[in-house]
Amino acid sequence: MKKLLWVAVFLAMTAAAAAHAAAICNGKWALVTTYACDGSPMYGEAKCVLVGRDKNQDGKWDEGDEFKVRFEDEPWADITYQKACTGDNAHLCAKPEKAQCIN
Repeated sequence: MKKLLWVAVFLAMTAAAAAHAAAICNGKWALVTTYACDGSPMYGEAKCVLVGRDKNQDGKWDEGDEFKVRFEDEPWADITYQKACTGDNAHLCAKPEKAQCIN
């Protein structure tokens, strides 16, 4: 009986920890990736920074989240999930566990 109680407590704690850790950076802004992207015709490739916020706190990058991108020295711009993380860019958002929280 004591062992059964211990197992139940352990499983409850594990489930609570998993639920708490599910959101990427607790729903705050996170660095998704930096990458080489298409720049202006004069510069060719540019350096881009993609940040995201797990707005729906489900632990993955998806349509319920918010994204911003910055091209070189340009200001931050909103970008959709479809443009940031699908098609040729799918690999950019494939590993949410690699996101770095921004304070």
